[in-house]
Amino acid sequence: MIDGGIWANNPVMNALVDALACFDIARENVRILSLGTGESTFTVDERARTGGIKEWALLRSFNAAARAQSRNALGQAYLLVEKNNVTRIDVPESDAPIALDDVERSVRELPMVARSLIDGAGHHIERVFLDGTVEKFIRCPTR
Repeated sequence: MIDGGIWANNPVMNALVDALACFDIARENVRILSLGTGESTFTVDERARTGGIKEWALLRSFNAAARAQSRNALGQAYLLVEKNNVTRIDVPESDAPIALDDVERSVRELPMVARSLIDGAGHHIERVFLDGTVEKFIRCPTR
């Protein structure tokens, strides 16, 4: 599979299609827990509005496409297994995202963000995904 940031910024549909193809399971019995990494607030500033292709060619167009792909994948999953069977946990949008290499800020801020997300959805996740026993995982046969 190709890197998530290149092909499937949100791989929920990849997982759903694999699960339905590999296992004899009815769509209404599928439960999905989708963990996001957050999004930057998408804005079009004056520089982007007047900058032409130079401003849009790579970063802005890629960010817009990645965001659209993620939302589209979630929408498709909602339609296939019903929205109440999909739980999406994501940090709130930010106009000041943490850079991938900013370890100091990550260590300082992420534990508080994680705690608030767990407090908000923890009981629901435990009830839907962690309560009960499951059959042993069997790898999907390759052909």
